[in-house]
Amino acid sequence: MKQFANYVSAKAGKLNAGAFPIMPVVSFEDGSNCSFNYAFYEKESCVSGEVLVVYTEYCGYHCFPMELIMSVQGVKGAQSDAS
Repeated sequence: MKQFANYVSAKAGKLNAGAFPIMPVVSFEDGSNCSFNYAFYEKESCVSGEVLVVYTEYCGYHCFPMELIMSVQGVKGAQSDAS
């Protein structure tokens, strides 16, 4: 979440759809998946282990435990870093 806070601080007052450039699809071990419009994601550590955090333009953020994720399609981070 620190990365997101730094990103938002750098973009203060300038966030728009272009700041959330990708449409990631998260696939889970049970065969289900989630897709997001205008989002980016980062893998982060927390008290309970590693999580995938998807930050969206309109719907806040969503955290998924890494052990439940089979794959993520889409460019990784806010600066469109390749995964």
